[in-house]
Amino acid sequence: MMVYLYPTGDTFIIYSDKNSLPKDMLINVIELDELPQGYGILKRNSNGEFYYDSGEPLPTEETVEDKLARMERQMEAQQQHSLTILDVNLTLYEEVLTLREEIAALKGTDNV
Repeated sequence: MMVYLYPTGDTFIIYSDKNSLPKDMLINVIELDELPQGYGILKRNSNGEFYYDSGEPLPTEETVEDKLARMERQMEAQQQHSLTILDVNLTLYEEVLTLREEIAALKGTDNV
């Protein structure tokens, strides 16, 4: 779908019908086959490519220090999870031993 862009400073007004533009604006109109993907304010970079500025900061590249900190947090969380599972298993084992002792006492044997 052909679109027509009229520059307004560093942004653009989008028109879908060239005939709806006043004649004095036609000189500055930019014709595009399609708009870029995204949302926000339509702008053009220094290479002449169009993009939408959503107003959100661009994602930054993760530094080595950030990656190390993230991995340490993940390891710490995994270790805490492992300790929790170990604690649950020990509790279950203690309950199993207690039940075996109760069964042995009911049978009158010391065989656990």
